[in-house]
Amino acid sequence: MINLGDLSGEIDRLVGEIQLQTEARAASASLALETLASIGDHWPQLQKRIEQSRTSWLPAEILDSPDAVYPAPPTLSDYTAIAVDGSQIAPDRHGIADFYLIQTGGIILHYGQNSAARRFRDAAIFVGSDEDSLDGRPERKLANHRSNMEFQQLKRAIEMNRNPASPTIGMVDGTLVLWMLEEAERASGVAALLDLLEFGRVNICPIIGYISSPGSREVVTALRLQRCPFEASLCQKFCPNEKGSQKRNAPCGGLEGATDSHLFASRLKAGERSAVFGSRSKVVLDCYSQQDKIKFFYLRTHREIVRIEVPSWVADDPKMLETIHSVCLDQAEKGGGYPVALTEAHECAVVTAEDRRSLNRVLEKRLASLKMPLTVTRKAISKRLPRV
Repeated sequence: MINLGDLSGEIDRLVGEIQLQTEARAASASLALETLASIGDHWPQLQKRIEQSRTSWLPAEILDSPDAVYPAPPTLSDYTAIAVDGSQIAPDRHGIADFYLIQTGGIILHYGQNSAARRFRDAAIFVGSDEDSLDGRPERKLANHRSNMEFQQLKRAIEMNRNPASPTIGMVDGTLVLWMLEEAERASGVAALLDLLEFGRVNICPIIGYISSPGSREVVTALRLQRCPFEASLCQKFCPNEKGSQKRNAPCGGLEGATDSHLFASRLKAGERSAVFGSRSKVVLDCYSQQDKIKFFYLRTHREIVRIEVPSWVADDPKMLETIHSVCLDQAEKGGGYPVALTEAHECAVVTAEDRRSLNRVLEKRLASLKMPLTVTRKAISKRLPRV
């Protein structure tokens, strides 16, 4: 147990640091808002500068006037929301066997005249030989494997439950930009997602990534280029020494403390969304097909700013974009601030501590019945049997 009395001075220092960060963030957000307002009809010039720039940070693609605001559309009373999530039991070198488990779960929510809800889940165990014991970066490989299974599960759920008479939306908790994948994992990871997106396109079922409390800053980064005084934004050439804590001294400085959500929190009212922007992440530019390149917008629910990611074929269809806008607001409202479909999908997929213990007990009994030795490490045993 932490002795909070001993940390009193450290807590005071932390509070002071939070206060300084809050003030700096407010100043950066104010400057970002001022810069956003200055662009007006000149946004194509900013997009041209973005395409020609060479920076160490990632600016968004500007597709519309970046200060545009779109009001809340009418609430849909008849639609289907399908969401999937995943959970896992990771490999444990102190355990009795080299394995891991992935469980995916989800929900189909039909709204309208024939409203209904149906939950589903599916679990699979993988032994060490299935994935070469996840050699290298096991946490990354396991996350990639889980994401692939989530995408496949969502595709199957849509295929079996799509309602041709009303909109059907597929929802993913988190980003559709698979920036976290390492080079060796990109082929399988991107292929599983693109298969889902293509299926959605053919069946007119939008797929969205819903990101609560986003920390991204691509739009704010684009505003830095708006403030750049040089003809071409070549950071390494014109500002090679402005790095780390010195970035604020650069001509484009002053925006470092703000994220996109800070910017749009000052810009959007409840129910409104921002303009649509494009991701220029390397994995999107290199690996995604043209129609599946990821676009995004920011939406203010009644509780927070969220980032909604969609493939290009959704972003290019105003009617489909309006449907997404309406469904996300309705789902957040029904869920008390977070989409009820994603909350229920998480509950269906989650692997609890008791699930882990039950699986281990079954495994131990099966091995014991075969008179197989149990190779549990002393560390694992000591955690089961506290001495004091």
